[in-house]
Amino acid sequence: MEIFELLNSSIDDTRVVEYLEGLDHEAAFVVIEDEIQWRSRAVGLEIYIFGDIRRVKRVVVHSGTGESGAYTGRLPEGIDLSMSRLDFRGHFGRPETTSKNHDFWEIDRFPWNGFAVVYTEEEGVEKLVFSS
Repeated sequence: MEIFELLNSSIDDTRVVEYLEGLDHEAAFVVIEDEIQWRSRAVGLEIYIFGDIRRVKRVVVHSGTGESGAYTGRLPEGIDLSMSRLDFRGHFGRPETTSKNHDFWEIDRFPWNGFAVVYTEEEGVEKLVFSS
């Protein structure tokens, strides 16, 4: 299983549970208000499940610049955590929205339809956010 395959997958699917346990057997699902979260600082990955549908709606990958470790698994579509802001814009085109510390694209041709890059002050990657 790849991280982008988690999007829209049910957290009741044994493949999803086994994949996440294989990444970090100490991390667990936690309910916070109206969402369910799975976070592993050790592997730099967060999973968000919103509402009653019990399907993954957001996957966050960390580069290791903050409190989380760096995600070292394979990333989709030639994405690399060492890419610069210019690299991402060259790869995906002009972002739908942008600010000093992030770019966001709506991309229908991929298994996710929303993709954001959050940058550090030096414009390196802090985290990638895939959403459906």
